[in-house]
Amino acid sequence: MQKSLYIHIPYCISKCSYCDFFSVRTPANAAVPDKYIDALCAEIIYRARKSSVDGWKTVYIGGGTPSLLRKEQLVKIMQTVQSCAEKPDASGKAERNDSEEAEITMEVNPDDVSIKLLENMDSAGINRLSCGIQALDDRALKAVCRRSSADTARRALSLISSEWKHAFSVDMISALPEQTEDTFLRGLEEVLTYKPSHISMYSLTVEEETPLGKEIYSGKMHYDFDFADNLWIKGRDFLIERGYEQYEVSNFCLDDNKCIHNMIYWRLENYIGCGAGAVGSVYETSSGKRFTDTGDIDEYIKFWSDPSGTFAARKIPQDIETIGRNTLMFEFFMMGLRTAAGICRETFESRFKVPFPAKADCAFHAWTQKNLAVMYEKDGKHYAALNKNGMLFLNNFLTELI
Repeated sequence: MQKSLYIHIPYCISKCSYCDFFSVRTPANAAVPDKYIDALCAEIIYRARKSSVDGWKTVYIGGGTPSLLRKEQLVKIMQTVQSCAEKPDASGKAERNDSEEAEITMEVNPDDVSIKLLENMDSAGINRLSCGIQALDDRALKAVCRRSSADTARRALSLISSEWKHAFSVDMISALPEQTEDTFLRGLEEVLTYKPSHISMYSLTVEEETPLGKEIYSGKMHYDFDFADNLWIKGRDFLIERGYEQYEVSNFCLDDNKCIHNMIYWRLENYIGCGAGAVGSVYETSSGKRFTDTGDIDEYIKFWSDPSGTFAARKIPQDIETIGRNTLMFEFFMMGLRTAAGICRETFESRFKVPFPAKADCAFHAWTQKNLAVMYEKDGKHYAALNKNGMLFLNNFLTELI
């Protein structure tokens, strides 16, 4: 059975002040520990076997900072991943299936980009790169404690554009502190000169427990949330005017180069999560479970490094959330309506074995009248979606369904 796989590398040399993803700091000259890679590979093998994996739809290596991996560490991870996609032929010999064509993404930090890194990624089997640029404005980058400078980011983009043979995506954030409309849009325009096939453009999320959030919510730093909202809209329109398709709230692509791995999340399909702090989800017909690995790296390494390999006989250090029927139905709308394609009436009814909610039907008709939603038919199925302006009010729409 083909599955998708998320792999978490939770190490960073420094942590951006807005980031609330799970990661730990490692000294500038320290490598990712080999013992973490060994534990990670043991977990990948265990979870792949438990899920009867014989191929991968997608693989995504995120973090943290995966570009801190040494060549031999990346090779070991990818060899482990690929070995789980092999199945015996009639003679008992292992053969690769069509997961060789799977989308395999790795995140990189601009500071780490070099010809050697790109060659290592290519030879290991990575076929999609995601580079966290965030801004080409030194004042904004410094304000959020980014490791890279604008010039470092430009050098990385130039190398990727000229030397990387596969698809690449760029992450940008609008309305960072110290950022103006002019510096943001000029940075976005400059990024486009490197011709990324995909751009993830996020509005800055200010989480209360991050260093940046504490500064803003304590009043030590002024932050204009209305300006932030308006600037993101201008960035969205800027990308659309230049030919990028907004296929999800924060994601834009050229020539249908969507991120297939992220589509797995938005469609509520099963995926495996491996690595300290990683999340995976298993969905049944109308319910599911979400697994979150321990964020205690020492505990994680100790458990998955057991030489006996008897993981099934012991309690895996993870949190398990049961997703009930009503919650999953709500998530079907919440995640599906993030995408331009929207949600399919027939898919809902087939999955949950109930009629499409009348309340949702009424809401879609009302929002269509307000030019915030569209209802359409494709291949004999009926779809409803929020348009680019309706997506701005997704939370408002969801409250009408409760």
